[in-house]
Amino acid sequence: MSARTIVPPLVIVVTALASVATMTYAAGRGLALLSALAAAAFGIAAVAIAVFANLGRVFGDRAPAGPAAAAEFLGASRDNALLIALVYAWGAAALIVVYTFSGLRWQHGWQYGTGMGVIAIAIAFVAWRIAAADPRVTTPGALSAMATLARINAAAVAVGIAWLVLSGKLWAGKYDWAANQVFVAGGLAIVAVCLIAALVHARLAPSRPVSPD
Repeated sequence: MSARTIVPPLVIVVTALASVATMTYAAGRGLALLSALAAAAFGIAAVAIAVFANLGRVFGDRAPAGPAAAAEFLGASRDNALLIALVYAWGAAALIVVYTFSGLRWQHGWQYGTGMGVIAIAIAFVAWRIAAADPRVTTPGALSAMATLARINAAAVAVGIAWLVLSGKLWAGKYDWAANQVFVAGGLAIVAVCLIAALVHARLAPSRPVSPD
Protein backbone atom coordinates (compact mmCIF):
# COMPACT_ATOMS: atom_id res chain seq x y z
CA MET A 1 0.00 0.00 0.00
CA SER A 2 1.43 3.37 -1.02
CA ALA A 3 1.82 6.45 1.14
CA ARG A 4 -0.93 8.10 -0.88
CA THR A 5 -3.47 5.56 0.35
CA ILE A 6 -2.22 5.59 3.98
CA VAL A 7 -1.83 9.29 4.71
CA PRO A 8 -5.27 10.64 3.70
CA PRO A 9 -7.25 8.32 6.05
CA LEU A 10 -4.95 9.24 8.95
CA VAL A 11 -5.34 12.95 8.22
CA ILE A 12 -9.11 12.78 7.86
CA VAL A 13 -9.54 10.74 11.06
CA VAL A 14 -7.47 13.21 13.09
CA THR A 15 -9.35 16.13 11.51
CA ALA A 16 -12.68 14.45 12.26
CA LEU A 17 -11.81 13.92 15.92
CA ALA A 18 -10.64 17.51 16.31
CA SER A 19 -13.75 18.79 14.55
CA VAL A 20 -16.14 16.80 16.75
CA ALA A 21 -14.31 17.85 19.93
CA THR A 22 -14.38 21.52 18.92
CA MET A 23 -18.04 21.39 17.93
CA THR A 24 -18.96 19.80 21.25
CA TYR A 25 -17.06 22.48 23.17
CA ALA A 26 -18.63 25.24 21.06
CA ALA A 27 -22.17 23.86 21.32
CA GLY A 28 -21.90 23.71 25.10
CA ARG A 29 -21.10 27.44 25.18
CA GLY A 30 -23.39 28.62 22.41
CA LEU A 31 -20.48 29.49 20.12
CA ALA A 32 -22.24 28.80 16.84
CA LEU A 33 -19.58 30.44 14.68
CA LEU A 34 -16.78 28.35 16.20
CA SER A 35 -18.87 25.23 15.71
CA ALA A 36 -19.53 26.15 12.09
CA LEU A 37 -15.83 26.72 11.47
CA ALA A 38 -14.99 23.32 12.98
CA ALA A 39 -17.58 21.61 10.78
CA ALA A 40 -16.38 23.51 7.71
CA ALA A 41 -12.77 22.58 8.45
CA PHE A 42 -13.64 18.91 8.31
CA GLY A 43 -15.64 19.27 5.11
CA ILE A 44 -12.84 21.18 3.41
CA ALA A 45 -10.28 18.61 4.56
CA ALA A 46 -12.38 15.74 3.17
CA VAL A 47 -12.74 17.40 -0.23
CA ALA A 48 -9.05 18.37 -0.32
CA ILE A 49 -8.05 14.78 0.39
CA ALA A 50 -10.40 13.52 -2.34
CA VAL A 51 -8.77 15.90 -4.81
CA PHE A 52 -5.27 14.96 -3.60
CA ALA A 53 -5.98 11.24 -4.00
CA ASN A 54 -7.73 11.47 -7.37
CA LEU A 55 -6.16 14.33 -9.31
CA GLY A 56 -3.60 12.10 -10.99
CA ARG A 57 -6.24 9.46 -11.68
CA VAL A 58 -8.43 11.93 -13.55
CA PHE A 59 -5.82 13.97 -15.40
CA GLY A 60 -2.81 11.65 -15.50
CA ASP A 61 -1.98 9.03 -18.07
CA ARG A 62 -3.96 5.83 -17.78
CA ALA A 63 -1.99 2.70 -16.98
CA PRO A 64 -1.80 0.19 -19.85
CA ALA A 65 -4.58 -2.39 -19.80
CA GLY A 66 -3.74 -5.29 -17.52
CA PRO A 67 -3.04 -5.91 -13.84
CA ALA A 68 -1.63 -2.40 -13.27
CA ALA A 69 -4.73 -0.71 -14.65
CA ALA A 70 -7.00 -3.08 -12.71
CA ALA A 71 -5.13 -2.45 -9.47
CA GLU A 72 -5.33 1.32 -9.94
CA PHE A 73 -9.06 1.14 -10.65
CA LEU A 74 -9.81 -1.06 -7.66
CA GLY A 75 -7.60 1.09 -5.45
CA ALA A 76 -9.45 4.22 -6.54
CA SER A 77 -12.83 2.59 -5.94
CA ARG A 78 -11.75 1.44 -2.49
CA ASP A 79 -10.23 4.78 -1.48
CA ASN A 80 -13.22 6.82 -2.56
CA ALA A 81 -15.71 4.49 -0.90
CA LEU A 82 -13.69 4.63 2.30
CA LEU A 83 -13.56 8.43 2.23
CA ILE A 84 -17.34 8.66 1.73
CA ALA A 85 -17.79 6.27 4.66
CA LEU A 86 -15.52 8.42 6.82
CA VAL A 87 -17.56 11.54 6.05
CA TYR A 88 -20.75 9.76 7.10
CA ALA A 89 -18.96 8.45 10.21
CA TRP A 90 -17.93 12.00 11.11
CA GLY A 91 -21.54 13.14 10.76
CA ALA A 92 -22.71 10.29 13.00
CA ALA A 93 -20.08 11.02 15.64
CA ALA A 94 -20.71 14.76 15.58
CA LEU A 95 -24.46 14.42 16.04
CA ILE A 96 -24.25 11.80 18.78
CA VAL A 97 -21.39 13.39 20.73
CA VAL A 98 -22.62 16.98 20.47
CA TYR A 99 -26.16 16.15 21.55
CA THR A 100 -24.96 13.84 24.33
CA PHE A 101 -22.13 15.76 25.97
CA SER A 102 -22.49 19.46 25.14
CA GLY A 103 -25.69 20.11 27.05
CA LEU A 104 -27.43 21.11 23.82
CA ARG A 105 -30.60 19.06 23.39
CA TRP A 106 -32.32 17.97 20.18
CA GLN A 107 -34.56 14.92 20.16
CA HIS A 108 -33.51 13.75 16.70
CA GLY A 109 -29.73 13.84 17.21
CA TRP A 110 -29.44 10.15 17.99
CA GLN A 111 -31.81 9.18 15.18
CA TYR A 112 -29.90 10.99 12.45
CA GLY A 113 -26.58 10.06 14.01
CA THR A 114 -27.47 6.37 14.07
CA GLY A 115 -28.70 6.52 10.48
CA MET A 116 -25.43 8.08 9.32
CA GLY A 117 -23.50 5.49 11.29
CA VAL A 118 -25.33 2.65 9.57
CA ILE A 119 -24.61 4.18 6.15
CA ALA A 120 -20.94 4.62 7.09
CA ILE A 121 -20.64 0.96 8.15
CA ALA A 122 -22.35 -0.26 4.96
CA ILE A 123 -20.06 1.76 2.68
CA ALA A 124 -16.96 0.80 4.69
CA PHE A 125 -17.96 -2.85 4.29
CA VAL A 126 -18.13 -2.38 0.52
CA ALA A 127 -14.70 -0.71 0.55
CA TRP A 128 -13.34 -3.68 2.52
CA ARG A 129 -14.76 -6.16 0.01
CA ILE A 130 -13.31 -4.15 -2.88
CA ALA A 131 -9.92 -4.27 -1.17
CA ALA A 132 -10.32 -8.05 -0.92
CA ALA A 133 -11.14 -8.20 -4.67
CA ASP A 134 -14.45 -9.89 -3.87
CA PRO A 135 -15.92 -10.80 -7.29
CA ARG A 136 -19.41 -9.92 -6.03
CA VAL A 137 -18.47 -6.23 -5.86
CA THR A 138 -15.65 -5.92 -8.40
CA THR A 139 -17.44 -6.84 -11.62
CA PRO A 140 -17.86 -3.96 -14.08
CA GLY A 141 -21.62 -4.10 -13.48
CA ALA A 142 -21.31 -3.91 -9.70
CA LEU A 143 -18.79 -1.08 -9.79
CA SER A 144 -20.87 0.78 -12.37
CA ALA A 145 -23.89 0.44 -10.08
CA MET A 146 -21.85 1.90 -7.22
CA ALA A 147 -20.88 4.87 -9.39
CA THR A 148 -24.55 5.39 -10.22
CA LEU A 149 -25.43 5.25 -6.53
CA ALA A 150 -22.72 7.82 -5.83
CA ARG A 151 -24.30 10.20 -8.35
CA ILE A 152 -27.76 9.60 -6.87
CA ASN A 153 -26.36 10.16 -3.39
CA ALA A 154 -24.80 13.44 -4.48
CA ALA A 155 -28.06 14.62 -6.06
CA ALA A 156 -30.18 13.64 -3.05
CA VAL A 157 -27.85 15.34 -0.57
CA ALA A 158 -27.66 18.48 -2.74
CA VAL A 159 -31.47 18.68 -2.73
CA GLY A 160 -31.48 18.30 1.05
CA ILE A 161 -28.96 21.11 1.49
CA ALA A 162 -30.95 23.36 -0.85
CA TRP A 163 -34.08 22.68 1.21
CA LEU A 164 -32.27 23.56 4.43
CA VAL A 165 -31.10 26.85 2.97
CA LEU A 166 -34.34 27.86 1.25
CA SER A 167 -36.55 26.86 4.20
CA GLY A 168 -34.67 29.18 6.54
CA LYS A 169 -33.95 26.38 9.03
CA LEU A 170 -30.27 27.32 9.10
CA TRP A 171 -31.14 30.65 10.70
CA ALA A 172 -34.16 29.64 12.77
CA GLY A 173 -32.19 29.68 16.04
CA LYS A 174 -33.58 26.38 17.29
CA TYR A 175 -31.63 23.63 19.06
CA ASP A 176 -30.94 21.82 15.78
CA TRP A 177 -28.49 24.53 14.70
CA ALA A 178 -25.47 22.29 15.36
CA ALA A 179 -27.10 19.44 13.43
CA ASN A 180 -27.74 21.75 10.50
CA GLN A 181 -24.05 22.64 10.46
CA VAL A 182 -23.24 18.93 10.28
CA PHE A 183 -25.75 18.43 7.48
CA VAL A 184 -24.39 21.32 5.40
CA ALA A 185 -20.65 20.74 5.91
CA GLY A 186 -20.89 16.97 5.65
CA GLY A 187 -23.41 17.16 2.86
CA LEU A 188 -21.28 19.41 0.70
CA ALA A 189 -18.34 17.08 1.29
CA ILE A 190 -20.46 14.07 0.31
CA VAL A 191 -21.62 15.80 -2.88
CA ALA A 192 -18.06 16.66 -3.87
CA VAL A 193 -16.51 13.28 -3.04
CA CYS A 194 -19.33 11.32 -4.70
CA LEU A 195 -18.98 13.36 -7.88
CA ILE A 196 -15.20 12.89 -7.83
CA ALA A 197 -15.70 9.14 -7.35
CA ALA A 198 -18.10 9.00 -10.29
CA LEU A 199 -15.66 10.97 -12.44
CA VAL A 200 -12.80 8.64 -11.54
CA HIS A 201 -14.97 5.64 -12.36
CA ALA A 202 -15.79 7.09 -15.78
CA ARG A 203 -12.08 7.70 -16.39
CA LEU A 204 -10.66 4.37 -15.23
CA ALA A 205 -13.43 1.79 -15.56
CA PRO A 206 -12.49 -1.20 -17.76
CA SER A 207 -15.02 -3.02 -19.88
CA ARG A 208 -14.05 -6.48 -18.60
CA PRO A 209 -13.99 -8.02 -15.10
CA VAL A 210 -11.14 -6.54 -13.07
CA SER A 211 -8.58 -8.28 -10.93
CA PRO A 212 -5.29 -6.92 -9.59
CA ASP A 213 -3.65 -10.34 -10.05
